[in-house]
Amino acid sequence: MRRVVLLSALVVLAAGAGVRIACGQRTIAPSPEEPVSASIPAFPGAVGWGANTPGGRGGRVIEVTSLAADGPGSLAEALAAEGPRIVVFRVGGVIETTRNLSIRNPYCTIAGQTAPGDGICIKGGSLRIGTHDVVIRGLRIRVGDGEDGPDPENRDSIDIAGDGDSVYNVLIDHCSLSWAVDETLTTWYTPHHVTAQWCVISESLHDSLHPKGPHGMGVLVGDNSRKITLHHNLLIHNNARNPLFKGGTHSEFVNNLVVNWGGSGANINDHERRCGPCLINIVGNVYQAGANSSSRVVRSNDRCHAETRIHLADNLLIPYGDKRLVPWEGPEAFLTDTPVEGSGLPIESTDGLVDRITASVGAVSPVRDDVDNRLIGDVDNRTGAIIDSQEEVGGWPRYNGAEPPADADHDGMPDEWERVRGLDPNDPTDAAKDRDGDLYTNVEEYVNGLI
Repeated sequence: MRRVVLLSALVVLAAGAGVRIACGQRTIAPSPEEPVSASIPAFPGAVGWGANTPGGRGGRVIEVTSLAADGPGSLAEALAAEGPRIVVFRVGGVIETTRNLSIRNPYCTIAGQTAPGDGICIKGGSLRIGTHDVVIRGLRIRVGDGEDGPDPENRDSIDIAGDGDSVYNVLIDHCSLSWAVDETLTTWYTPHHVTAQWCVISESLHDSLHPKGPHGMGVLVGDNSRKITLHHNLLIHNNARNPLFKGGTHSEFVNNLVVNWGGSGANINDHERRCGPCLINIVGNVYQAGANSSSRVVRSNDRCHAETRIHLADNLLIPYGDKRLVPWEGPEAFLTDTPVEGSGLPIESTDGLVDRITASVGAVSPVRDDVDNRLIGDVDNRTGAIIDSQEEVGGWPRYNGAEPPADADHDGMPDEWERVRGLDPNDPTDAAKDRDGDLYTNVEEYVNGLI
């Protein structure tokens, strides 16, 4: 069954139905039982269900000093460390690996924005998160179709997965993810309280190495993933799963920009009817059709749990016959005019949303790379297409390194930055202190100020 939902740039939802109206912005109210693990967000600007994690706050600072795939000073070594930790980079360039990098120990912050030169790019392998309280910022993960890489059937850019109650409070911010063979971003099994925000999720490889044949998928929110927030991301040139919500998921997809989807945009399904209902808010997104786009923008099969509820509002479709319409393809019984429970994140109007996203999405610090610049150009010029190999678009650019700022005590804060703020450049213990009493540690103040 097919239904067309008319969407305006501003939609007023009933405040009594769990929506708060304040200062011209709308927020979907959180549940009063919403768990948090910190009294403040991971950093200013973090919102959604994964925002309230301390990450590695208060822990030791670990420096990445090598671009090697493993060994002393490598990113792999820092990720494998135990205890709260904040990972900073003293090198910039490409970390090339034929294996996946894994985070299995909790309380970890990766500050990719601290890399000197052109920043950091992981090439060849996926980043797998199998624990709780993880913050990842400013990384590029551009996987590719190398024959010696990880299993193509599961070769994602970022994979967030774990059984039981082991994986939660995960926040991905300002990362650039591309050229995956399976999905570009995945939550699988039962992770919960996850946010992905301000990320570029692009160019999953379509007819590549995947054993099932043509694939090219964007985002998979897997069976029973709960409290998943996706907001202010750019999903571009992915054939399908933009995103895919599987059975039993509870998610919000808010203020994203989806460009040149292929066979389908957002999809909700549970082929085996083995899970509970899907509860999903799809609100305030912009879908910009491109060379490969079908007319299937938001759809569901009829095999989802009967109590599945999907709230669609204020989604803008361009340019499809110059209509501001998002077509719904699926059972009308699944649609609800009332939002399902949300995290409380602010919801912006779609007016001007494209410009706001393209201005700052992705790994922009220290610089935006040639890949993201090209993709932003595709948004602006309505160009580009789904690809089968990264070689079709020039492959990996050159990432130049540079001399990092002096840091005599190796506490993650440059000496000059410390002097200006009255800190001691020779005292490594002041990284975990809070100079201004705002609950963010001094080293967090530095790394947060880079994005």
